[in-house]
Amino acid sequence: MEYTRSITITNWQAIQDKFKDKESIAFNKRNLILSAKERHWIAEQILPDINKFTGMEHNVANAIIFIQPANLKGVIHVDGIKPGREGHPDWALNIPITTSDAEMSWYEGNYTLKTEDNQGLAYLDIVWTSGPNLAKAIKVDRPIIVNIDTPHSVTNFSNHLRMVLSIRFNPDLNLK
Repeated sequence: MEYTRSITITNWQAIQDKFKDKESIAFNKRNLILSAKERHWIAEQILPDINKFTGMEHNVANAIIFIQPANLKGVIHVDGIKPGREGHPDWALNIPITTSDAEMSWYEGNYTLKTEDNQGLAYLDIVWTSGPNLAKAIKVDRPIIVNIDTPHSVTNFSNHLRMVLSIRFNPDLNLK
């Protein structure tokens, strides 16, 4: 199973600079959904790199800044809202906004999915029948394309807030 793909995002520093100011309003939130204007700006910054990488033409379907408090291990989950994941992408581009010691982990095992809600953000929770067994873990310290249809979690080992911009595309990146 493939969990990540390395990618170079030419304008990574400009993206960090634009969204770092959101840290002042992020301390009591779990996510910030980018506005249409912000999605348009981010598309201008990343689509040349994404389209070159895949050889296809993409649009930004969704962009969310995920916020994780200091020293917190996130729950193991699969991205999506409905257990069948119909119409949901399998891959996302994650771009660190803050500098933090963070690790993303993927898990294997047998499970079923059920919809849960965490402070207004629906996600798929996992009911394990066997597992979870750690399959892979990576440091998230640069832009990276990640598999979001496999159980995963993120741990923030830092003593400060972690913010990562997660972008989904239409069509999906289809990297399997």
